[in-house]
Amino acid sequence: MQGVPRRITRGCKGLGREERQPAVVAGQNVKQSDRYWCNNGSGGETVIPQTITWVRNNVIFALNCGEKPQQGQLAAFGGFARATSKRYGRQRERTLKIGKRWYCRDTDPVYVLETARTKKQKEMITPEAFSSASWRRAINRLDDYHRAWVLYCYGGQQTYMNHMLVCEYLWLQMQERLKGKRVTNGMTENLITLAGLVVWNAGQIMSQRENTTVYASTYAAQEIGVSAPAWSRYYKKHWKFMSDQCAKLDYAALVSLMKKI
Repeated sequence: MQGVPRRITRGCKGLGREERQPAVVAGQNVKQSDRYWCNNGSGGETVIPQTITWVRNNVIFALNCGEKPQQGQLAAFGGFARATSKRYGRQRERTLKIGKRWYCRDTDPVYVLETARTKKQKEMITPEAFSSASWRRAINRLDDYHRAWVLYCYGGQQTYMNHMLVCEYLWLQMQERLKGKRVTNGMTENLITLAGLVVWNAGQIMSQRENTTVYASTYAAQEIGVSAPAWSRYYKKHWKFMSDQCAKLDYAALVSLMKKI
C-alpha cells in the first residue's frame, strides 16, 4: 500500500456500463421495440439492454447538445441594438436659425443607422436543443435521487447538491445492509468516505467521456488509511456492494425517465 496513489483510466469493467455508441437525436434511428418500451407502462416486464443504451444516448445528447451556452431572449435581442450611443441619433438637426429659434431644413437627411449589426442574426435556440427539449423536461420531472444521478453522470453537473443526493441514496442502501451488525464509528466514517469515491467513479464511467479518471480500490484503501489485508477482509465487499447499487440506481433512473417521455 506504499507509493503514489494508483488511478485507472476509463475503460475499466463494472457498473453495468454498455458499450459506447454514438449519441443520436431523440426520435431518430428508433426501432419498433424502442418505441414500444417508451410508450408502454412497463407492466413488470424487463427492459432490454438495447433500449437502456438508446435512452442513455439520448440523455447524453439532450444534456450536452449545446456546446456553446445558449442565450436567453434578452441576450439574443441584444444583437438588434443600435450600433451607436449618440443621443437623439434619429432626430433631425436644427441648422436654420430664424430670430431666436432654430429650425430643421426640409432637405436635410434623417440620421438613421441599420438596426441589425450583422446580416445573420443569432439563433436563440439551436435545432438540436429544440428537438431534445422533451428529454430535458422529462429529466426535470424525475424524483430527487434519479434527477441528481442523471444530471451528475450525464449532464456534467457535478455540483455539491447532486453529489450529496447520490451519496445520501447510496448511504441509505448501506444502512439497510449494515442493519443488525456491529459497526464501529471509525468504520462508519471510512464507509462514508468510500461512498463518495464510488459515486465519483460511477459518474466518470457513466458519462462516457474521454480521458476520465476513476479511483482504484488500492487508492481507496490508502484514502481511508487501512492496510491491504484489512481492506480485503472488511471493506472489499462493501466497495463492490456500493458499486452495484450505483448500477441499479442508473438502471432505475433511465427506466423511470423512459416512462415520462
